[in-house]
Amino acid sequence: MKTPTIAMVMLALFAARATVGTSAAGAQDRPSRPLVTQAEYDRWRAELSNWGRWGKDDEMGTLNLITSAKRRAATALVKQGIAVSLASNAFTTKGVDVPCPVEWAMVTASPAGATDRVGYPCIHGAGTTHLDSFAHRFFEGKMWNGYPVSELVTMEGGAARNSILTM
Repeated sequence: MKTPTIAMVMLALFAARATVGTSAAGAQDRPSRPLVTQAEYDRWRAELSNWGRWGKDDEMGTLNLITSAKRRAATALVKQGIAVSLASNAFTTKGVDVPCPVEWAMVTASPAGATDRVGYPCIHGAGTTHLDSFAHRFFEGKMWNGYPVSELVTMEGGAARNSILTM
């Protein structure tokens, strides 16, 4: 007889918990999160910046902290040799979480082999994954470590500094 009683109490608690804060009045009672002011943001950018920490010519940022010694120490932590794939599927059909699907086509096919063409019409979004470089985000016309965007990033040549190839 105790089991049904415990189950009913658990169900009642779950139902009560699920309804907390879902009413319009409950939503209005919660304090709103204060916005960060421009002055706070500017202060944080100055106080927390790593620009110049590794010299004026640095393009690695905190990746400088991943030294040979750190890599050796990390491998010492390995207990099992389990492989973990970092691959993701390249979806060719548009969907809610794939706003920009991969374009795939067989270019040639012969008895000697086949050639494919895979195109990423937009690399950003939930449908694909990639690494961004420091040449991808700018602050007041400058990228990581104060490099001027206007002189170093072009559509034709890409990033002359802070490229993903540095990493």
